[in-house]
Amino acid sequence: MLRGGRADRPLERREVELTSLATEAVEEVRPFVRQRRQELELDMAADAGSVRIEPGDLVFGDVDGVVVVPRRAEDEVLSRAFQKVASENRTRDELLQGAKLGEVFDRYGVL
Repeated sequence: MLRGGRADRPLERREVELTSLATEAVEEVRPFVRQRRQELELDMAADAGSVRIEPGDLVFGDVDGVVVVPRRAEDEVLSRAFQKVASENRTRDELLQGAKLGEVFDRYGVL
C-alpha cells in the first residue's frame, strides 16, 4: 500500500505492486541520482536518530515533525487516526451549526 502524497497531489490510498512503487520512487529522485552518481538501495532498514525504520513502515512528516508507524501497528494506528478525524469533523460541523464548545467536547472528546 502506498499512503502519502506530495505537495502537488493529495494524500491518497491505493494498491500498488512493489515494482511500480520502486519505479515511482526512483523516477522522483532520478535527476539527483544522475547528477551525483549515487546508487539507491530499496527495502533496507535505516536509523533516524534513535528510531529504526524497517521496510514497510509508514513514515509521515510535515512542518511539525515526523512520525514512524511500524508495519505491525499500521492497522490499529490508521483505524484510530480515521476515527479521530471523523470525530473532529462531527465536532466542527456541530460548532458551525451553533452548538456550544463544552457540550461538543463532552460528547466527542476532541476539538
